[in-house]
Amino acid sequence: ENGNLEWVLQFAAMAALRRYNTIQRMNTIMDQVDIWFFSNDEFAKKINEFVERHLNDFIVDQENGVERDDTGVVGNYLFSADDDDDEGENRRRRAHRRKDVHNAFTELFEVSLEEFIRSKRIAFDQFQQVFQISQDEEVRDGEKFYRWVDAAEYEVFLKVMQQTFANRRSGDSSTQPCKILREIISKRMEDARLALRRRKNIRPLLDEWDLYDFNQLLRVLQDPSCPKPTVDGGQEEKKYLARWRVNLVQQQRESTEGKTSREVMTEYIGRSTEQYSDQDFTELLAFIKSHIEKLPLNEAQKRRRLVWQLFSVLDQRYTGLLLFEPTLKFLQRNPDERFHGKEFKKVQSKWAALIKKSNTEKLEIDIEQFQGFIGELLADLPFPEFERTVSGWTALKVDLDT
Repeated sequence: ENGNLEWVLQFAAMAALRRYNTIQRMNTIMDQVDIWFFSNDEFAKKINEFVERHLNDFIVDQENGVERDDTGVVGNYLFSADDDDDEGENRRRRAHRRKDVHNAFTELFEVSLEEFIRSKRIAFDQFQQVFQISQDEEVRDGEKFYRWVDAAEYEVFLKVMQQTFANRRSGDSSTQPCKILREIISKRMEDARLALRRRKNIRPLLDEWDLYDFNQLLRVLQDPSCPKPTVDGGQEEKKYLARWRVNLVQQQRESTEGKTSREVMTEYIGRSTEQYSDQDFTELLAFIKSHIEKLPLNEAQKRRRLVWQLFSVLDQRYTGLLLFEPTLKFLQRNPDERFHGKEFKKVQSKWAALIKKSNTEKLEIDIEQFQGFIGELLADLPFPEFERTVSGWTALKVDLDT
């Protein structure tokens, strides 16, 4: 029996060690893929060979062709520059053939990635789960931005092919396609970092504003005195934003509550300010902030604004979420008996149940739920006492941080 027990303990210890090693591998795999993508020579060689192999693909088209190959046949090179208008490109009949090459490129990238993941003794479905977690953490922490998955996007693929084609025609034979690909992905990483930083500045303003009306936002952004970018985003970008505006207005009109989510409005402002320099963007934020500060508030709006101020000091990085249990403990630092009695627990239980419906893994409360929770908790207080209580919490948090 002792021998069997010793064997069981050894087996359990080995199993725990394997789990620990697996967890360690999972924790580092994203960084390892990042290093592989940007520095692995074998991967770069596969990409370079693929691009060069398809670079001179040619479509014979005597009727619509505008180029000639080395033998003088009229047609179109698959990856020469596009026409300015879409109809011209459609006449040149390249879209379908380009897609075929892109599908092969995507398969090459995915197979190479899967081979690397397997070499690290991690199942690909496990890796996909880790990747999804990393995307969630990116939004929350803003520390690491993995964009190598974008390498399989058609837009990225086309840029690599067309830039390499242009380089070869101009006599540049040294710039390798994989170098172009890595530069594109590096820029996307920086763009994502900048976009997240800006969204983290935009969202608190919309929460302070207590805004749900997209039309109201548009009126402010379209005000003649609203700061505009010093660089024009181009006609395609203007058309895209115009279509998005129409869709959002229509969706708000058709929604039962007549509201647009702040997350969507944050994304809209973020996309519409991509051409803004840091100075342009700072001026835009100041303009919106000035508008918010001038708004007349009734008592209910004043209460919500005070709760927002408390939320913003509790959520210093402004992720838009607070852990519910630690927040309750902080509120109970107030010695008032109301925050330690049955009524407090009753309201707490009600809101915990509401939060669980939309957030089963973590009890996290967003700004709108927080305003509802505090509003119900202090509903019986006249405004002066409400202001004193909420401002007291805000001041306490600032003092604790100091």
